[in-house]
Amino acid sequence: MNTVAPSAAYPSESRCVVTRSHLLHHARKVVVMVDNEILIIGAFLGSGMLAYVIIPGLLVMWDRVLDHMEHSGMEEPKKQ
Repeated sequence: MNTVAPSAAYPSESRCVVTRSHLLHHARKVVVMVDNEILIIGAFLGSGMLAYVIIPGLLVMWDRVLDHMEHSGMEEPKKQ
C-alpha cells in the first residue's frame, strides 16, 4: 500500500491509504467521462454529416433520376 501525506481533501485523517481498488474506481469514472464526451462529439459530427453531406447528396441524386426519367420519356424511338 502507498500512503499519501494529508491534504485539504482529507483534513481529519493523518494519512490517506491509496489502494488498487481505490485507483481503479477513479479510473472507471474518468473512462466513463471520456466515453460520454466521445459519444457527444460523435453525435454532433454525425448530425452535421447527415445535414450537410448525406441529405443534399440524396437530393441531387434524386433530381438526376427525375431528370433522366423526364428526358428518356420524351424521346421518340428511332426508326431504322
